[in-house]
Amino acid sequence: MPLTRRMTMVDELSPFQDLMEMMRMVQEDTSQNKQELMTAMRNNLVVLKVKVNTKVENLLEEKIRVQSEELAKVCEQRMAVLNEGFVMGRIFHPVQ
Repeated sequence: MPLTRRMTMVDELSPFQDLMEMMRMVQEDTSQNKQELMTAMRNNLVVLKVKVNTKVENLLEEKIRVQSEELAKVCEQRMAVLNEGFVMGRIFHPVQ
């Protein structure tokens, strides 16, 4: 497998492990491959950034959804209590 192809495959291991491996290779490499490795590292960093941003967005959306559901339940419960109190108030203190 060509070096560039191997370096841009982020999903095989952890992306962080890939980056660590590339950094080690850059430090050890003294040939022309260093530029190719640096380019591959930049590409992996871009892919990693997109993945992290997407994960953060998904987590935030999930948190908002859960909080919205919890808030809806609390509102429902409070409306039930208010309605019950309103009905009880009308029974014991009829409007004249």
